[in-house]
Amino acid sequence: MAAKLQIHAVGLVLIILGFLSWIVALGGCGAASYNCQRSSSYELCAKEYQWEWWTLFFELALLLALFVTVFLERAFQRGRAVFLSFFNLATLCVLLSAHNFITDVSIGPVNVRDLGQDAVNAAAAGYVLLGIANFGLLIVLGRDFGAPPPAAPAYEQPGMGGLGPHGIGFQSSAPV
Repeated sequence: MAAKLQIHAVGLVLIILGFLSWIVALGGCGAASYNCQRSSSYELCAKEYQWEWWTLFFELALLLALFVTVFLERAFQRGRAVFLSFFNLATLCVLLSAHNFITDVSIGPVNVRDLGQDAVNAAAAGYVLLGIANFGLLIVLGRDFGAPPPAAPAYEQPGMGGLGPHGIGFQSSAPV
């Protein structure tokens, strides 16, 4: 029995974009941490980049879990709201990490031969791309593409009588 994709095809493309962006962010964050350790103590650099590392691996866990469950119908339908919540949190974390790397770029000294800036630029680019992928996944996970449209809104239910041209009825007990 072949596994059927439980998410819109755009969602699968966004998951793959997320993995590719994660690799860019991993390389940039690793290089930025390495460059920091060349000029500062290990403890200082560990404290400076701990949020970014935590965010990176939280995002990886979410992307892997989502990639596995998009092929399992019951697991995906059960976990859809959970994924939506966790990707909402991950998007906030990713954007804060992107902000940290972008401000490192704009505040730090500009030198054409400074390879440390390239590492910070790569990390910033990776985190920004992760944010874009996460925003897309929030839209795809929040929208139920496979559900049929609702039969009729509550104010247009049959048997409610003269609702007027816009389908809105007002009921009153006042004598007319």
